[in-house]
Amino acid sequence: MIFVFTLSALAYGCAIFPSTRSSTILLTKATAEVLLDSFAKTVDTLFVTVLLKSKELNPIGEILTHVDEPLPVAIQSVPQRTSLVFKQRYNLVLLDSWMSIGRLQSFLNSKQFDSTGLYLMVVTSLGLDCTSLADALLEMTSNRFIYDVDVLCLQDGSVIMTTYFPYGRPDHPICHIARWNTYDLQGFTHDRPHYPQKLQNFYGSPLRVALFDSAPFMILIRDSNNRPIDYAGIDGHLLKKISDDLNITIEPVVPPRDEKWGILEPDGTATGSMGMVINGTVNMTLSFFGNNPLRQKFMSSSMSYYQSSLVLIVSPGAEYGTFEKLLLPFQLTLWIGFIIVFINALIIIVILQNLPLVVQQFVFGRGNRIPMLNFYLATLGYPVEPPPSRNFSRFLLSLWIFGTFILRTAYQQEMFDFLHRPLNRSTVRGWDQFVSAGYHIFAAPTAEYIFESTHEKIRSSIHVIRVTDYNAVMEDIRYGRIHGARLSYPESIFYLNQQAMLDGGPFYQQFSERLYSYSIHVFFRKNSPLVKSFDEHIQPLVTHGFIRHWADSILNRNLIRGIEARARQALVVQPLTTKMLAGVFGLYGIGLACAGVVFVAENSLANYRQL
Repeated sequence: MIFVFTLSALAYGCAIFPSTRSSTILLTKATAEVLLDSFAKTVDTLFVTVLLKSKELNPIGEILTHVDEPLPVAIQSVPQRTSLVFKQRYNLVLLDSWMSIGRLQSFLNSKQFDSTGLYLMVVTSLGLDCTSLADALLEMTSNRFIYDVDVLCLQDGSVIMTTYFPYGRPDHPICHIARWNTYDLQGFTHDRPHYPQKLQNFYGSPLRVALFDSAPFMILIRDSNNRPIDYAGIDGHLLKKISDDLNITIEPVVPPRDEKWGILEPDGTATGSMGMVINGTVNMTLSFFGNNPLRQKFMSSSMSYYQSSLVLIVSPGAEYGTFEKLLLPFQLTLWIGFIIVFINALIIIVILQNLPLVVQQFVFGRGNRIPMLNFYLATLGYPVEPPPSRNFSRFLLSLWIFGTFILRTAYQQEMFDFLHRPLNRSTVRGWDQFVSAGYHIFAAPTAEYIFESTHEKIRSSIHVIRVTDYNAVMEDIRYGRIHGARLSYPESIFYLNQQAMLDGGPFYQQFSERLYSYSIHVFFRKNSPLVKSFDEHIQPLVTHGFIRHWADSILNRNLIRGIEARARQALVVQPLTTKMLAGVFGLYGIGLACAGVVFVAENSLANYRQL
């Protein structure tokens, strides 16, 4: 049973009638068989577009006669086509001349036709060069990213089916147009699907991919000429996995001038990887690529395969001076407790010196004329003069030496560690401290939108820099040479700090406030058919946790290498330098100055008494 719904009059007022010309019998049967096999069981409406120049031959009636399955049909022509609220997914197009192709080109627009649908082009004319016309049709549809297209035309007494493989055909990884099947009196000569899966096997066809270093997501491995020959990282694993599954040959392309992501303007002009994708230099890009409305407007993205967040790398607080490090081994409460005990001991000594001699000898020992100095010497671990002879005085001295020995040893060990490494005061915490401390945010022009919803004082602290200056600014922030912050993400900070373990340099500090949740995607040209194929392979990797496993394994392996390097460094003797001991020498100088003052005072007092 056949339902025919006429949406508009046929071009030039043609009527529908079955063709009686024997030369078109094979063509109508071949067309009907394709409709029956590929359209009849799944199609809700078949849109028949009639673009025939000739008024005498219109085989649509005969074609539909051979279809013995229910098939809703809508017939239309170019001059009076109806605007539809939905896109045409299943299409049969009748052509008979180069003029028909020109009319189809003006008619075939993305607003009315679904680029992911099925298209059957039937050339009814007998006197045309079938090969040239089919090539022109397939080139036109491929330019609109329409790939499920078959062209039927008569040639040498049989019907030739031609189709287009966008990324290499089975017998050749570079050629795209293929003579897919032939229809003769016995039917189709090859038992093949009329619309093969063209985006599930690329047959080794090359794809150009814009890549750049963005550890730990993308790590480029280069040769001696600094050309990328391989890649690793989270995105690197993903790209290798999908390219293996789809049989793709990846050609990595590095954006010029180290532009990395690049800048995308509201009018669609772009640089870097985004510019290469938009202008067609590459097929896609991935290297920690997040999504935003502007990118979505001019490019197509895959499903999100990783969830990260945008944070700030912030410069550390001011570095402690070497003299200040002498106070770091003990917390303030411990220092206060020690000072209280020390002062109480001095007070007790003063009180005992005013008591009878027998009491002093009982506590200090016999012959101890300098209890204050002996107390100081015992605290520092030096012997007292003379050593106590009584049991009680020896007991008190032993208790004091034992207690101060523990404190002194702990202090010396911690002080030695503090002198060996640079230490900084705490970083700013919270936006109030960030603004009051005069910090600046260094960001690329395309990242300014991230701070649109923040306070005016925060937006006023943004300094726009070039992408090429990112690394230099980050090093200045790391070492505290500038007071500021730079956009980053937790995985990158973790990875960089693991690398910092290898060189013993200062760690990168993460600001306490997070900015945005950031979903990661692969980006393609607008309306690229690659999106569906990649999504089909990304989905199971996300569902089964492969991508999360890759991320954890990369970061954990890097951490293990850093720990092993630190362990090797710990076995190597690291002598203290003069700079490290500057605080100790400063304290020693202060002691010498005090001793000099006491010496002058004692001599002055002695001379005064002799007068």
